[in-house]
Amino acid sequence: STGGRSRCYINGRLVPLYLLRAVGDVLVDIHGQHEHQALLREETHIGFLDRFGGLEPLVEEVGRLYGEFVELQERLRDLKDRQRAVSERRELYAFQLREIEEAELQPGEIGRLEEERKVLENAEELLEAASALVNLLYEGEDSVVARLSQGIRTMEEMAKLDPSLKEQVDLCRGLLYEVEDVAGFFREYAGKIEVDPERLEEVQERLEVLKRLVRKYGGSEEAVLRYRDFVRGELEASEGLEEEMREVEVRLEEARGALSEACRTLSDARREAAGKLSEAVEDALSDLGMKGASFRVHLEAEEDPEGPVEIEGRRFRAGPSGIDTCRFFLAANPGEGLRPLAQVASGGEISRIMLALKSILAEVDAVPTAVFDEIDIGISGRTADAVGRKLKDFSRFHQVLSITHLPQIARMADLHLVARKRRKRGRTVAEVFQVEGEERVRELARLLGGGRISPTARRYAEEMLREAGHAPA
Repeated sequence: STGGRSRCYINGRLVPLYLLRAVGDVLVDIHGQHEHQALLREETHIGFLDRFGGLEPLVEEVGRLYGEFVELQERLRDLKDRQRAVSERRELYAFQLREIEEAELQPGEIGRLEEERKVLENAEELLEAASALVNLLYEGEDSVVARLSQGIRTMEEMAKLDPSLKEQVDLCRGLLYEVEDVAGFFREYAGKIEVDPERLEEVQERLEVLKRLVRKYGGSEEAVLRYRDFVRGELEASEGLEEEMREVEVRLEEARGALSEACRTLSDARREAAGKLSEAVEDALSDLGMKGASFRVHLEAEEDPEGPVEIEGRRFRAGPSGIDTCRFFLAANPGEGLRPLAQVASGGEISRIMLALKSILAEVDAVPTAVFDEIDIGISGRTADAVGRKLKDFSRFHQVLSITHLPQIARMADLHLVARKRRKRGRTVAEVFQVEGEERVRELARLLGGGRISPTARRYAEEMLREAGHAPA
């Protein structure tokens, strides 16, 4: 639209661009000027051959198997890297695990040992203090229990005279019982305390061991235990690495075998297709005025001792499309030697080779519509006439749309559409319209005269149309 937005329709239904593109690939084969240069790039030749031979399913299978092989290669490489890294650390890990496990560290143990050490270091003072408390609270002549007992007896005498004091007597009895309990606790506490230098030494040594582990492996007991689990896991995993590597190596060899067989099948099919394509292109070039031209499809496979594909005891380099490289060779004239296409083909010859390939491939692909955008680059005269006739023959089986400035090609068309630009309300607009009868003659004459329509050009245009089987109106 004039606002810059586009809408795509198929059979009157609005569709997204990706769907239009997908349908277009099935319905229309477009050949533009840029494909002349593509034909000179040898990496594109294998695609032409595969399309001609209908080998895409084989290529896809090779690509799938190659992807699986590469994935297994990378997996094996990763496992070997891990094994190498673990092997370098294995002795250290084993020592660290042994050191931690032999220590038998328990969560919270350092805190408990710190408390025990403090008690052991102060055992004599604690024992003396506990004994003093027992004497003060219970066993001394003037102990708290003795004084409370005396006070309770006094209060009991008072309660006989004033019953309201009975509650206070009960309260003091409760205090007496609590004091006796506290005195009993410290009596037992004093009985448990030992002045034990040997145990103190053991605790101090144990704390030194545990604190060294904590400093070495993370700063806390929990960190030490986590590191222990990590090291143990790494060592256990390393034991399984070799088994896993053996499994991957077996799978890799199986993948190599499958890939090698698929590549061999694809290469055999390509060699067969190469001969047929060479003959078909030579026939088409003969129709296009290159009689005696020789065209060959040359296939090579590069040997590589480390290559992934093995065929009959030989190893080859490979990629997602197999082991083959493909090059087109041409001898444009009889007696000339075959040379790579990019080195010998002129612009006009490239146009004719491309038309030959396109016509051959379109028959194989069964694409209903073929568009040739200025196939006439670099050609004129008899060559242009041969190209026009080839397009005419091609149109018997496919719808052909050809954009051209050469009258020799345009005259062969069953239907002529003319594109023009003109100013409309201050804007440049492009229009495409059909021409018939006199207008058809005028447009062909315009091509012949370079824009001028002379009587001679008109007569020649009429003659050209009659020769092409289109009687002027």
